[in-house]
Amino acid sequence: MPARRGHGLRTHLLVLVLVALAPALVVGAAAAWYAAAGYRAASEARLRDTARALALAVDEEIARAEAAAIALAASPDLDPGGDLRRFDERARLVAESIGAAVFVAGPGPDHPRVVDTRLPAGAAPMPDPPDAGAAAAAVARVFATGRTVVGDLAAGPAGGAMRASVVVPATRDGAGTVWAVGVTLAPARLSALLAAQGLTDGAFAAVADARGIVVARSRDAERFIGRSAETWYAAAMADGGGAGHVTRGRSLEHEEVLMATHRLWAAPGWAVIVAAPYAAHAASWRAPLRGLAVGGAAALALAAALATWLARRLLRPVEALALGARAVAMADGTGPDLAIAAPRSTVAEFEALRLGIADAEAALRRRAEAERRAAAALRESDRRMQELRSEFLRVARLSEMGQMAVTLAHELSQPLAASVNYINGARRLVERAAAEGDPQRDAALEALGRAAGEAVRAGQIIRRMRGLALRGEAEKRIEDPASLVEEANELAWILAKHAQVEVRLALDRLAPTVLADRIQIQQVLLNLMHNAIEAMEGQEAERRLTVSTRRAAAAGAEQVEISVADTGPGLPEEVQAELFAPFVTTKPGGVGVGLSVCRTIVEAHGGRIWAEPNPGGGTVFRFTLPASGAAGGDDAESGGGAAESGIRAAPEDGPRGPNA
Repeated sequence: MPARRGHGLRTHLLVLVLVALAPALVVGAAAAWYAAAGYRAASEARLRDTARALALAVDEEIARAEAAAIALAASPDLDPGGDLRRFDERARLVAESIGAAVFVAGPGPDHPRVVDTRLPAGAAPMPDPPDAGAAAAAVARVFATGRTVVGDLAAGPAGGAMRASVVVPATRDGAGTVWAVGVTLAPARLSALLAAQGLTDGAFAAVADARGIVVARSRDAERFIGRSAETWYAAAMADGGGAGHVTRGRSLEHEEVLMATHRLWAAPGWAVIVAAPYAAHAASWRAPLRGLAVGGAAALALAAALATWLARRLLRPVEALALGARAVAMADGTGPDLAIAAPRSTVAEFEALRLGIADAEAALRRRAEAERRAAAALRESDRRMQELRSEFLRVARLSEMGQMAVTLAHELSQPLAASVNYINGARRLVERAAAEGDPQRDAALEALGRAAGEAVRAGQIIRRMRGLALRGEAEKRIEDPASLVEEANELAWILAKHAQVEVRLALDRLAPTVLADRIQIQQVLLNLMHNAIEAMEGQEAERRLTVSTRRAAAAGAEQVEISVADTGPGLPEEVQAELFAPFVTTKPGGVGVGLSVCRTIVEAHGGRIWAEPNPGGGTVFRFTLPASGAAGGDDAESGGGAAESGIRAAPEDGPRGPNA
């Protein structure tokens, strides 16, 4: 029976190619689908990123206007009985420098504007125009809440151009909010800011206020400013559009667009809108999809052609070997040598292997270079983070100093005035001594010594405040806890004196030294003392601040505990759990970073910080610092003459100053 003839090698190779190409077709289709989804997501991400970037730019513009209004609100010319005409001149200079209008509204039902740089100088006070309801509402909210308000878009005085405004309160001690100072936000300026982004392909950006009114637009601003956004915009904002929400709808030009929104933190209810024609968005991912499809089909066709060509190339030497074998068999082994008769085979697999190894080597080199760049970028990022952390701590210190700067001039004038009095007295004593003899000489010398002491005292106050403000890297040294508290008290006593707060120090002179950065720990103490003074300010009950140090131990390690106790109203229960979290505050005008910075500094020193109720009423903040390892007795001796008593309490007859 003749043997059944099987299929040839060519057929098997073609079947193998088809089997190999089938998964490639499936994978290619899936890859094209995922690529289209990726292009679509990238297009939406560009819209969200653009909206976020523009929101930051608009927030900065509003913040600049708010800063100018706050600076003007602090002017002494707005004090009761101040010179409003001089303030009007200053306001016009500021308005010209920032390219905006400045106005001041007074209390009362109509909130008349006593200063408005959009009106001629010396114009009579006038109420807000009837169509400026948003501006009037912003002024009324400032007087009602005592906080900054960003007003929605409204018409200017005498039917002027529409503008939004940033209104801040001008508060004075004992009188509350006496004026409302506003800086306008010109839609043209905001529109130019949006247009500077350079949006293309029909895309545009806009800013809408809390009522959904268009405040600014990067394109055709004159046509659309003051118009209400489409209803689907309000629905998108209600669904949480402020977090980079992307939705689809029709613009005021009746064009189908894809819109991304981002809320403004500086203006509650306001949002930045970035929209692009939906046709351009669809084309951004459909065109690559078509390209992938065409390229995939071409690649598959080329692969089939190459496979066919390779099959033929492989079959030639095989067929030649088969013919030679038959010839040898028919010639009884006397046929030609197969090594000579068969053509030389150039097998592509070996060349492919070499190329594959070269590609792998190149890929490894690229990967190593990428890892080196990533490591360098990581080191640069760490360095930048350290710089930002140092800058953040310095800004926090400057914030504390800014609050003390209001009273610094008055307090420095006291020792300087005392120095002048002592010197004048000394001069008269010396003149009298010269005329009558020498008995007044000692009194004159004593007066001159007191004058020098007062001048030294003023210089010490300035040096310590400058040291607290200077920026520098953290430098830990062995420090005496009592000295840290005393120097911090010398900076805080100005605020305590003005708030009529009695300060007591209970310092354990036998407590061990600590390894700490003096400026940072004094920053923690100054922040806690400042918070305690503010908590007791204005209350009828006893106002007493007690700062103490004592030796402590935790887990067998020696520590020093420093506490700051007040007799204020205490902490509300709702903030106790997140007291040291960023942006948590109980102060009406606070930003909630002080205690967060305190915790960062204390934990960086290896300690911990916490708060608890004061048994006598109020709150006690405590924090610990690890001991440096030196003996407590040595530290006490270096503390300077008070180590025998161990604990020293400040006098109880009033607020404690640096010379108390």
